[in-house]
Amino acid sequence: MELAHKLLDTTLIHVNRKLVPNETPEASYMPTFLRQRLHELLYGGLLFDCDVQGEVLQVYQAELACGVHMAIMALPNKEGFLVVGPYLPDQMSELTIEEQLTSHGIALKEKPIYLTYLNSLPTIAETKLHSLFSMAASCWCENTVATNLKGFHLNQNTAPCPVFAEETFQLRAETLEKRYAQEHYILNMVMQGNTEVANQLGPRTFVLERLPNKLRNEKNLAIIFNTLLRKSLEQVHVHPLYIDSISEKWATRIEKVERITQMDALFRDMVTDYCLMVKRHSLANYSPNVRAMINMVSFNLSDPELSLRMIADHLGINHSHLSQHFNREVGCSLPDYIAEKRVEIARQLLGGGNEMSVGQVAQAVGFSDVNYFAKVFKKKVGCTPSAFRKK
Repeated sequence: MELAHKLLDTTLIHVNRKLVPNETPEASYMPTFLRQRLHELLYGGLLFDCDVQGEVLQVYQAELACGVHMAIMALPNKEGFLVVGPYLPDQMSELTIEEQLTSHGIALKEKPIYLTYLNSLPTIAETKLHSLFSMAASCWCENTVATNLKGFHLNQNTAPCPVFAEETFQLRAETLEKRYAQEHYILNMVMQGNTEVANQLGPRTFVLERLPNKLRNEKNLAIIFNTLLRKSLEQVHVHPLYIDSISEKWATRIEKVERITQMDALFRDMVTDYCLMVKRHSLANYSPNVRAMINMVSFNLSDPELSLRMIADHLGINHSHLSQHFNREVGCSLPDYIAEKRVEIARQLLGGGNEMSVGQVAQAVGFSDVNYFAKVFKKKVGCTPSAFRKK
């Protein structure tokens, strides 16, 4: 199924003898008449007319309308049917699009809709379909082969069977339940900063087939998932500044993807990135006042005037009261926390291969006195800034 999707740019589904497909065909983007014909083929009992002939499995090709085809192969031992499509054959009818629309009683004003849809479909040669079905047949039974395609005609009066339709609705409901449960699980892992969840994302973990352009489908799903991940960061109290930054970053990367084969890696990288953001910036374990204090420190580290009194004045809260809350929740005093964060950034700047002098690094992290910076740095790291850079 994955092979059909990647190599033929179309869908391969398995339909059991109750006419319940393993994957609900998404046909909302199809023109109305074609969608009706697809449902007639899948749920009207027509698949039972596709015969199994011993070790040679017959492949049938049915035209829905306007050159749009589906290919069917019945499986041995009453294991159902394989259905490929929709697609266009390499040998098209000589009738014009106007003649084909008229033959099915479709108004000519719908011609642009049908042309747009037809242009979105892949053209698949009979030899490629034969190869795909032969490979699939051998998966079910060794030495079983598929024959060349045989024409198969839809009865104009066929309608979907209500019983089969109900089972299809049940399948769609179960599929959606599974998808939402999976999304909920992944988002919960992200909110815990569990990067291992990214390794659990396999090929086509997320599928959204609402448009004929499969790359656009995948991009749309990635955009939706980016939004869900963004909302999950809000729940663990990551500051909106960080959320907006990572959301914009991935929105840009999604649009730059050129091949559908890149999407699985993109989903994994995006989930990993959001998990790391949670690890770095989640403030879920702190009270609102302490969260505000931590964020003010993060956004004002370069300001030499950053202090408990400055933050207390900004928040309009008694500084003694704030200090007690901070000490209790964070486990250290605010001045010591500020020094830790400044030294942490200084370490990055000194070890980042840039050409900033020690004095410039000191100024960048909020120290107006380079000697005092060196003293604090040595106390926290165990060596002077210059010695650290040499190491």
